[in-house]
Order: sequence, then structure tokens, then C-alpha cells
Amino acid sequence: QTQSILLVENTPVFPDGKNFMVPRPLLMTPYLPPKSFSYSRMVTVDNKESDVLAAWARDNGIYTINFRRLFCKNGQCIRFANNQWLYRDEDHLSVEGASLTKPYIESFLMKNS
Repeated sequence: QTQSILLVENTPVFPDGKNFMVPRPLLMTPYLPPKSFSYSRMVTVDNKESDVLAAWARDNGIYTINFRRLFCKNGQCIRFANNQWLYRDEDHLSVEGASLTKPYIESFLMKNS
């Protein structure tokens, strides 16, 4: 039996990491984070490198999953759905966000077990 390797590609990175989910002193105005951003405002500086790594992995028999389309559609990237924050900071999924990826990972495991 052969073993399968799965590379989970980077999730979308939101542009307000210095404010989103960062505690603020009581005297400061609370930050009201947007629930989505246009894709053009997202941080994409590392996307090219991530895409190159993923392509190399696929070329070398390593499976990949990219969740970009799960969070970004029609030019908008969401981080809030079903009354829950999907991210705990600018680029790490919350428990709720990670739960959205579960069906994709389960499908991979079922196909490759």
C-alpha cells in the first residue's frame, strides 16, 4: 500500500491584520472589521510562491487542496458566514472556518485510503 501526501495550500490573507481580532485599549474606538473584502484588496504578495510550490507538489505526485475558491467568489473574499467569524486573524482559520474545509479533506481521505 502506498502512502498519500496532501499539501494544504495557503488560505486567503486579509489586509487588516494589524486591527482584526487585536485587543484595543478601552479608550480607543473599537475596530469594526469588514465581513468581506474585494479580492483586489487582499494580500496576494505570497500567492505566486504558493502557486509555484503547489505546482511542484502536483508534478511530484503530491496531492494539493486550495481553499481560495471556498472563501473567494465573484471578486469578494468572505471571513464571516452563518453568524460566525471564519478567521481568527488575517490568515488563520477559526474553528468555524476550518469546519468549512472538512468535507474537502474527508473526500480526499475517502478517495485515498
